[in-house]
Amino acid sequence: MYPLPSAPWSEQVEYWITPYGFLKGALANNSIVEAKSVYGAAFQIVTFSLPGNHKVVGYINGNNLVERVQTATDDGVAVEGIYRDYADFRGLKVPTTLIRNRGGMLVQVVIVKDAKVTEI
Repeated sequence: MYPLPSAPWSEQVEYWITPYGFLKGALANNSIVEAKSVYGAAFQIVTFSLPGNHKVVGYINGNNLVERVQTATDDGVAVEGIYRDYADFRGLKVPTTLIRNRGGMLVQVVIVKDAKVTEI
């Protein structure tokens, strides 16, 4: 679910670093796109800012899939989502490995075995 713009940044961060939240934010804001090579792999680096000067940076790989999203908390702690091993579940592309880092430390690894679209 999309966070309310009036919600504190601490409540919005986890949404914006998801692939779907990142893409929604990139489309709705004045994004800057630049091609770069990172560790020998080509990426489209997409950057946008949200109210409160919250910069969000995403790395889109050669298959046009969001591979990494980075931002920071209000107190400057780096927050990162890493998305790997995308699979097609009935027409829905989903990363099956999701990794969350906070302050350079691993905080969560999620392995997805199945996914489906539901109406809200």
